Amino acid sequence: MWASWVSVARCEDLAQPGDFVSFRHAGEPIVATRGKDGALRAFSNVCRHRGTTLVEGCGRANALQCPYHLWTYDLRGRLVGSPGMDDVAGFERAAHALPELAVDTWGGWVFVHLDREAPPLLEALPHLEKTYPGAYLERLVRIGRTRCQQAVNWKIVVENFIESYHHAGTHPESLQAPYPYQQIHEVDNHGEAWSAIEHEPALAGLEPFAVPSVYPTHLFAIVRPAAVTWFRLEIPSHDQVDIDIELLVVPELAGQDGLAESQLAVVDAINAEDVGMNRRTFEGLQSRFAVMGPLSPYEEGVRRFRAWVADALG
Repeated sequence: MWASWVSVARCEDLAQPGDFVSFRHAGEPIVATRGKDGALRAFSNVCRHRGTTLVEGCGRANALQCPYHLWTYDLRGRLVGSPGMDDVAGFERAAHALPELAVDTWGGWVFVHLDREAPPLLEALPHLEKTYPGAYLERLVRIGRTRCQQAVNWKIVVENFIESYHHAGTHPESLQAPYPYQQIHEVDNHGEAWSAIEHEPALAGLEPFAVPSVYPTHLFAIVRPAAVTWFRLEIPSHDQVDIDIELLVVPELAGQDGLAESQLAVVDAINAEDVGMNRRTFEGLQSRFAVMGPLSPYEEGVRRFRAWVADALG
């Protein structure tokens, strides 16, 4: 299941040679970077000497240097510096390059796959591109971000995101009133590894919005025609999810005063309601008496996701 494409950054984060973004997926430290040759690459973010993580956060560097013993890797992942190792019998720098991972882009996002030989992202998702064209998503620019941590299993966060049946109980005023779950419809994914629900507003003056997800963890909401909210999930362990929530808009709106603050305030308020419910779900599922009840017709995305997880686990 972890051998899947996961989004780690926007292309704008890795626009210049030396730009890097570090990331953790299923406990695996990853670093994506733009090489001096202009190519995007991703590597294990673990030094081949004593296992220290090489970089943290994001930034720009001419090389990836371990802070522990100063082993240094170029932006192609090759070991180019190893102080004190010249007299070690049999030591060859070429044998200690960083393991390289697969990289792809779609919609302005950078995706990484732990299997370097993985087929391209959209090879198995042609109807995703037809339904939500990457060209529109690619032109969006970031105007703000917020962050939250949840002490829950990541699948609870994903399942909560991909259904709106919970609007009435969790978001009675913020979402159910303007976008009642009874008025949503599930998008046909043609059996591919993604799902989406379309929301029609119940109140005048509101825009429709869609909530697509590319399994396992690429979650975003499209408020047509101008904005997208991306939920960047980082999964350090089975019981923790770190989420960067990024607000993306069409370039024409990027300089509008107060837009980022007002929209992120709305996102934070809705997300806070989800955080509390996800915590209660995680606690409940650890009970010896917990069972999985039948799903409603409004939870088709959950059914699809669970089928994908079961298949991924073999």
